[in-house]
Amino acid sequence: MSSDLALSGLASGFDWQPVVEQLIELEAIPKKRLEREKEQNNEKMSELGLLKSQLDTLKGVSTTLQHDDLFEARKVTIDADSAEVLYATAAPGTMTGIYEVE
Repeated sequence: MSSDLALSGLASGFDWQPVVEQLIELEAIPKKRLEREKEQNNEKMSELGLLKSQLDTLKGVSTTLQHDDLFEARKVTIDADSAEVLYATAAPGTMTGIYEVE
């Protein structure tokens, strides 16, 4: 708190300016504490938002993994020449591998 007119201790010899500055600082403590808490709460909200996003992603993936036929599904491929005379399917649980028909 700087002033061009310094009347500090004019009549009594008591330097009141540091006292006033300390009182102003004391009054600012609750405001500073609230600002710090607000900043911490904003950081926590941001982290919780990120966690929620990650949990939503995990939930979506876990829902996909819960389908009964996911691990039992099989894919069958036949070359073009064989497809003219053969038809092939694979039932759930069929052993994986390469099968040849002669």
